[in-house]
Order: sequence, then C-alpha cells, then structure tokens
Amino acid sequence: MFSNLNLFHTKLRQFYNSLTDIKTVFIVTAIALSIIGRTSIISVFDHLLTKPFLSHITSSAFSDVTLILLTLIYIILIVKLLGENTRIHIFLFLAALTLLTAYLYFRVQGVHYDYTPFVLFRQIKYADIVILFCSGMIALKGLEWLSPKYPVNYYEDPFIADLPIRRSSDDLLNRKQFAKRIAEKIQSKIVKENAGALAIGITGPWGSGKTSFAYMVLENLDKERIIVHFNPWRSSSSSKIIEDFFELLIGILSKYDPNLSRNVYRYAKTLTQIDENKFTKGLKGVSDYFEERNKNELYDAVNRSIATIYKQIVIFIDDLDRLDKSEILEVLRIIRNTANFNNVIYLVAYDKGYALEAVKSFNPHNHASFLEKIFQFEFSLPLYESVLIRKFIRELLEPKLSEGFKQQLLIVLDSRGYKAQKINDELIQTHREAIRLSNSLLFEIKDIEDDILFYDFYLLQLLKIKYPIVYNDIIQSWDTFFIIYHEKNENYFRFRNESERNKETGGISGYFDPVKKNAEYNNDKNQNTEIFANYLNELKQKIGYNDKDISNINLLIKELINADRVLQNLENESYKAFVHPNNFFKYFAFQLLEGEISAKDFEKARKLSFQDYEKIINEWVSDNKYGAFLDKLYKIRVFVNQQEFENHVLALFKVGKDYVSNDRQLGFDYKHLMEILKYPATSLKTTDIRLYPDLVSYQDFLLDLFEQAKFPAEFESNLINQIISYQYEFPLDFSKLATINMQYFQSYLNKQGDISNTFWNLFHNCKMKASDGLSKEKNAEAKTLCIDYYLAHLSTEKLGQLINQTNPDSDYYYFSPDNLNFFFNDFQELENWLTKAEQLDRQHPAYLEFVDFVNKIKVNNFNSIKFDFKQLIPVRWRSM
Repeated sequence: MFSNLNLFHTKLRQFYNSLTDIKTVFIVTAIALSIIGRTSIISVFDHLLTKPFLSHITSSAFSDVTLILLTLIYIILIVKLLGENTRIHIFLFLAALTLLTAYLYFRVQGVHYDYTPFVLFRQIKYADIVILFCSGMIALKGLEWLSPKYPVNYYEDPFIADLPIRRSSDDLLNRKQFAKRIAEKIQSKIVKENAGALAIGITGPWGSGKTSFAYMVLENLDKERIIVHFNPWRSSSSSKIIEDFFELLIGILSKYDPNLSRNVYRYAKTLTQIDENKFTKGLKGVSDYFEERNKNELYDAVNRSIATIYKQIVIFIDDLDRLDKSEILEVLRIIRNTANFNNVIYLVAYDKGYALEAVKSFNPHNHASFLEKIFQFEFSLPLYESVLIRKFIRELLEPKLSEGFKQQLLIVLDSRGYKAQKINDELIQTHREAIRLSNSLLFEIKDIEDDILFYDFYLLQLLKIKYPIVYNDIIQSWDTFFIIYHEKNENYFRFRNESERNKETGGISGYFDPVKKNAEYNNDKNQNTEIFANYLNELKQKIGYNDKDISNINLLIKELINADRVLQNLENESYKAFVHPNNFFKYFAFQLLEGEISAKDFEKARKLSFQDYEKIINEWVSDNKYGAFLDKLYKIRVFVNQQEFENHVLALFKVGKDYVSNDRQLGFDYKHLMEILKYPATSLKTTDIRLYPDLVSYQDFLLDLFEQAKFPAEFESNLINQIISYQYEFPLDFSKLATINMQYFQSYLNKQGDISNTFWNLFHNCKMKASDGLSKEKNAEAKTLCIDYYLAHLSTEKLGQLINQTNPDSDYYYFSPDNLNFFFNDFQELENWLTKAEQLDRQHPAYLEFVDFVNKIKVNNFNSIKFDFKQLIPVRWRSM
C-alpha cells in the first residue's frame, strides 16, 4: 500500500512540476486568453479557414478512402510511438486537449457549423478525424504519466571521484596559508594607473592540486569582487576560445553594469564573430557603424567602464594542461593582449613544462623566458611530504578493505622493513594518482581479495598505473621474462637469462634447475644478462624512460619475485604470493581459474569441526579440485589454536590414506607431515602460541591418532616407518612407535588379510632401533609371523610370487636366492611345503605348472630357465 502511495505522490509531484514550468504557465495563460476571447478567435478562424476552404468540402467515395487511409496511418503511428515510450511535450498535450474540448463542444451542440459526413457512414463526419488526432496525443501523455517510473537503484560502492576541494577546511596539504596570502595580494590595489591586467600563474605537475589551490585563493576573496570562471577546454576549437571568453565575460558583467557589458561587447565585436541576438539581450539597437570604430578607443572605453563600477574582476582560467598547443597560445593571447584590462586579475593554473612546450612551437628561440612576459607572478605549489600521500591513500582504501587487508595496507604504506613504501613514494606523488590507483585497485581486487597477497597486488597496480606498457608486456611475455625454478619443495619465478631464452619450462607446472644451468654459462657474461634488463633498455630508447623510471620498474619487479620475502604475521598467506607461478594468471585475470578453491572457502572450511570439514573436502574431490586442495593444504605452516591444528593433521592423514589406497604412496609428502607433527612440541619450547598445555597432552593426541587408526592402517604404518627410518625428531618414543607398527601387522594377520602389497608394507614397516641406538633393524617376531602366515595362506593361483624374471624383457625365470632363503632353509624344504600345504589345490593347473617349473629348474642346477607360463604370473620387482 505504501509503495502505491509513494508512486502516486511521485506522479502528483511530476504533474505539479510540469504545470509550474514557466513554458507551461505561458501555454496555459495563452489557452485561458483564447477561451476568454473565443468569439474573436472563432471569427478569425471562420474568415481564414472555414469560409475559403472547409465550407467547400463535399462527400465523395474518394474522400472517404483518403481519410480512412490517413486514419490507419495515424493509428499505426500512435501504436509505434506507444511501443517506443515516446514522450509528448506538455504544449502539444495542452493544445490537443484544448482543440478536442472545443471541437466536442461544437460537435455535440450541433450549432454554428454543418459537418460533412462520410458517403458510406453518414453518422461519421470528416472533421471527426480531429477527435482521433487529439485523443492520440492525450493518450500518449496520459500513459507517460501513468506508467510506473521507479527510482534508480544505486549500490553503495561508487568510484572515488577526482574532484578539487573548494574549501580551505578540506586542505590536506597545508597550503591554505599560502592561498590566503595570495588572496590578500590580489585584493591589494595597484597604485600605478593603466597598468593593465595582473596575471598570476599557479604552476605544478598534472594532478598536483592546482585547481584545489586556486579555489582556496578564490574562497579568501571578499564578495565585492567579480569572479569569472573560464574553462577553455570546453571550447570546441582554438578559434572559438576568444569568442567563448568574451561571451562568458559579457554575460557576467551585464548583471553589474549594462554600460560595461555593452562596451565589452563592442570591443569583442572587433575581435570575434559574436552573435548579437544570442549574447546581447537588452543591447538591441546597436548600429553597424560601431564595428568600424577604432579598436583602441573601444579598449579605452572598456577600461573607463571598469573604473566606474569600482569592482575588481578576477578571472580564473583552469585546465590549461588539457589544451593542445594552439589552444594554449590563444589563452595567453587573451591574458596579455586582447583582454589586458585594468583592475582585472587573471589566476591561471598550468603545468609550466607543458606550457613552455606550447610556446616553443611558435617561438623556439626565446620560449624559456616567454611566460615571464605573461605572468607577473608565478607561484609553484609547495612540495609536501610523501607521508601525506600515503595517509590519503590509506583514508581512501581502509573503509573499503577487509580487516586482513587493512593490516597488509599498513605494511605497504608504513613499514620501512619492506620496499613497498619506497616504491609507493617514488611512483605516487599526487592526489590524482592516488585516486586513480585506489579506483583501479578496489575495482579489480573485488573477486580475488581472498586469494592474493594484497602487498603483491598493490605493487602490480602501481606498475599498471605508472608503466602500463611494461604491465601489458609482462602479461603477454611472462615466459620470456621469467623462468620457473624449484627450491624447498616449491616452484618460484626468477628472471630468465639470455642463455635461457629458448629453454622450455613445461608451462606453469614445469621447473628449471637454476644452479645447474647457471654453472654452464658462468663464463659468458652476455649469456647471463637478464632478458628483462635488456627489454627495459630498449624501452628507455624507444619510449623515453629515464634512469629513474628504469630503477623504479626494476625495484618493483624484483620485490614481486622475491621468494625470500615473508610478510610479518602472514606466513600462512605466503602461498598466495605472485612469485609462485600457479598464481600468475590470478593477478591479471582478477578472478579464480577453473578448478581452483577460493582462499576464503578454504580458510572457513578448515576451521569447522573435522566432520564438516571432511564433507567439504569430499565435495572438492568430486568437483575435480583435489589438486587445488592439496596445494593449499601443503602451504599451511602456522596454527592459532588446537582445533585448527588437529583439523590440519586429520586432513593430511585423509590425503595420505587416499594416496595409499590408490597405490600412489610415492606422491605423498611424508616429510611435510612429519614437520607439521613436530610443530606443537617445538612451540612448547618457544614463546609462540601453545596449542597444547603440555607435551603429555599432545602425546595423548598422537597416540590416539595412531592407536585408533582404521584397519588396515597402512598409511599410519608407513608414516611410523618414515619416522624410525630417518631417526626423525618426534614427540613419541621410537620403541612405542615400533610397538604400534607391530600391532598393525598382527591385526592384519588376525583378520586373515590377503597376501597383497598391504601385507608386505605392514611387514616391512615393522622396524625398530638397533642395539647401537642409531641404525634400524627388522623385528624378528614380525619375520616369523610373516613367514608362517605367508606359507599358510599363499593360494595356488599366487604361487608365481615365488618365481622371479631375470629382467623385464627376458623369457628366463628363476628362484631368487633371497626369496628362497627368506621362506625356506633349502630347496628341499620348498618341495616338502608343496606336498604338505593344506591350502594348495594339487589338481589345479597353476599348481601343476609350478611343479613343472620346479622340476625343470632343478634339472638345470637351479639356474634360470626359459619357461612359457600360462597359469602363473611371476614377479620381478619384489625381493623378500
């Protein structure tokens, strides 16, 4: 209900605004006067139209068809206008309404006029087309009013506007005192008469705040001054600048003194082609002879008129930096020549270097001192500390960044421990540059803010804002500039040398060994020159980069690919750094690639209960994001609480079990897991966050982890074997771990497990410390259990496990002495086992084939023989 009331109120207000518009008031007044003087209007209408033309129209079939066709065309036109939501001017609506009212009055009353009817439809008159025409116009306007017009919906995330300040209270650069002093100088009367105009130049680089400073000067002028704002950039061409200037000046001066405005107009007519009808309202009656009067007389007349109003005229000219050379010269001509009037002050903002280049185009010999003839006083904007720009950037960005990024923003802007502050101070030196940087950064970081390092993204934004050519070339030629190398189980970028120009890296997932490659080219300095350095030297020559530009670019890129840089308190975020090749496209595409997991989702998931975390892991696996999950999992090194740590360990165990179950044991990073498991014990010895109150509490967690492992616990057994084998520092005693591994093996035997890879892994993992305390040795009890179980459970079909192939491509087979000696004391014992083992089917073709092989190799003195196996599958890799 309220929305309908609001819509009605809006429509009512729009209708009210339409009626109160000055044009509408004029139209309504004209209609009202027409109604009052309707008798005279009807008489004129009859005299001019009715008697000489309308009264002679007669009915005919041809006229019927013509009007019917005209009606159809008009209806089609109205329908088209309705479909296009065409707006009808209020004048046309009121005229149609008035005409329709008048016609219906005479038509219904049936007096004063006789109407010509259609031949076929006597009740319809030819003049009734007026009803159709007027109704169409009224309908269009009515539908315009009645159609719902919803207010524009605005989001609360606008771009930052680059607008000059207009009040001294908004001054962030401590310049208001200078502005006040210049304003006082402007308002001090020049003693010398006929001194002409005073021109003050406000100079500074593009975006340094010249306009803001000029506004502060104008703010300090009293209200008695006439202030004229002239922006030559709005002129359509250089030839129009002087004309536009005088048009503006005439319009403003006319409010103060018509005589002064008239004199300026007369003077301007001798210089330009000002249209009298457009710019001299109230100055009609000026004769053509005026244009022929002496220009100097007119100039003097203007000066005399300015003197009589007792007002100082201050003309502010802005945006000179945006003009081309010819336009700048036209503005200078206004100041020093065509409008060099007394008691006029010109306040002009410009980049001096840019203005001098314009002067040089027509005065190459004396251009350096030319501006001194134009401007009596030139004020260069004072320098300000870089800390003020950094403070301004922080004020722009902080309200729109997450808490985590606010911390990184401080590192970028205020931390002397990193190079970003120096780079920022070198590249961002004006408020305009700060605003452009902030707008670009806030827009492009939106969809990837959780998946990149803000520090690195900020540096890339600096590169894009200041050196866009380099930025784009890095995108296009990253594999020319950089090469991927592998170190400490990580891939990193480094600069590619000329010697490596044609070296393929296998794409983003490949890597290159820098130590080996550099050694090959150590003696050739040219070969070791970086491709990127040569590229910058070429740019320096082609584009005009100076040494400072090259130094800034080098410093910036080197900081980006600094693999040793770890931001304070952001150890777990280091995997997001630009230096990791897998992140490269993310920083330039501004979105996650297919198959990736957002850091936000990952961080949220790993802090849930493990039951919920595991469900999400399973979803990632089903969505083919297993690799992305492992990549993030392996990068976590620091933990803030016990649950976060235990979730991480359980996730690693889950991954390890998956590797083992899919027979991919060599792909799992056991060393990483062992480092993680050592972490809480190490932190107990330092001042870091303690995940557990004491070592015993953590040992309890580990014991539970191993002792409650699900059958067959092959992954856990492999992990314990790694710990014991490498004598790895671990919170649990090695003898305890050896006992647990023995229990895994016994459990497998008790559950009558198959003679499979799992059986052998569990057996081989049953190791313990040797008596010297340093080496390791196999568990004798485990060996006895293994032999007994194997010989009691080896099936007839698997007898081939006792036979070895001499080499992969050979047809010769033999009994490996190691295998034979492991299970039997001699060959005779093997033959006895064959005849007594209860599980063997002695009628099975595989058994018969095995006996045949035994007999033949025995004849050959147990040397290898050529044999064509049909039933059995010998093995060649495993040595018992």
